[in-house]
Amino acid sequence: MKFFDKNFGFFELIVIILLISIYNFVTYVISTDIAIHAQFIKSYADGHIPFQVNFLYYFTVYSISFFSSDLTIILFVSIYVLALITFYKYYIVKKIILSEIEIFNQSQFITSSLAAFLLVFCFSLPSILILDNIYYLSNFPANIWHNSTVIFVMPFVVLLFWNSIKQISDYKYSRTFIIVFLIAINIVIKPSFIFVYIIAYPLLIFLKYKFTRSFWINLIPVIVAIVFVIIQFYFIFISSTNNTNESSVKIDLFNVLYHWTRSTHWYQILFITLSTILSSYLFPIVLLIRNKNLLKQDMVLFAVLCSTISILIFYVLSETGSREFDGNFIWQTFICSFLMFFVCVIQLLKLIFTTETRFKAYKIEIIIFLLHFISGIYYFYRMISSGTYN
Repeated sequence: MKFFDKNFGFFELIVIILLISIYNFVTYVISTDIAIHAQFIKSYADGHIPFQVNFLYYFTVYSISFFSSDLTIILFVSIYVLALITFYKYYIVKKIILSEIEIFNQSQFITSSLAAFLLVFCFSLPSILILDNIYYLSNFPANIWHNSTVIFVMPFVVLLFWNSIKQISDYKYSRTFIIVFLIAINIVIKPSFIFVYIIAYPLLIFLKYKFTRSFWINLIPVIVAIVFVIIQFYFIFISSTNNTNESSVKIDLFNVLYHWTRSTHWYQILFITLSTILSSYLFPIVLLIRNKNLLKQDMVLFAVLCSTISILIFYVLSETGSREFDGNFIWQTFICSFLMFFVCVIQLLKLIFTTETRFKAYKIEIIIFLLHFISGIYYFYRMISSGTYN
């Protein structure tokens, strides 16, 4: 077995071991949603609560633990489920990068494999909130390590994003069923990306096709997604059996951000907003400013639309009731940030491998991308030293 291989080499083995070690630490040392979600599973097994509407992560862990109600076993299984699903995300990203880029030599192959690995650890740079000792909260990092369902849904988001892009350039009737299936999988794990998808994808296909036949054909999965969202909205916010907290959704600009940052003036919120967007998306911003023609690429435009809409949802919407300040409308921002970085890395590698000057012409973009990776490593140091993921 080679160290770097197109399918599975020693490098992939190292990645798996590293991910297991990370989730072991995050699960047992840091107070995160992983432990909370494990408790959900135990409570369900004990008959105290019904299964969550977005059930697939919980059912996966529960079934692999052989339907155990022992919290120790559930936590142990959670570690390996999350490590393997994160590896699957890395593996999908690697395969897509290799499929998109013409690899002519071993050094290009190794560079592409390492880029896929670095993507798994990219994080937002420090924003103005670092002055309040806040590194994660209110930012939009491309990766998070504390929420099980976001982690679990990520490979299926990447597959949905990629198949949707492929459908635009190369429509296949059979791929429609794949897209609908991936939408359903997203819904039953965590529907956050679908809220973005049902807005961003119609916009993309409208910009591409206007109101032609191709627009209406590609709209079919979106209509299915909207139906799924309505059904799930009913069970979460309207159904009397699940809506125990009397929660609903309201439009309230910057409501959650005001609460999280303890800001009292609009100009403070504006400054924080600009700072967090810049720190979270510095690499994509610089790459697209320096290479404006990339915005003509469908995948880039789709990622930009997704990221923009995801941020607007967080800033504009919030829940009511006891979950008002939980920030449940921020999850899609992390998902879309990863897609933005993923797409920009593909474009950067294409530029590097097709120019005579190679890396020299894009050293600014490379340096900033590496800074996002270093920030991700520093984030782990902060978690270890502080015992919290904030």
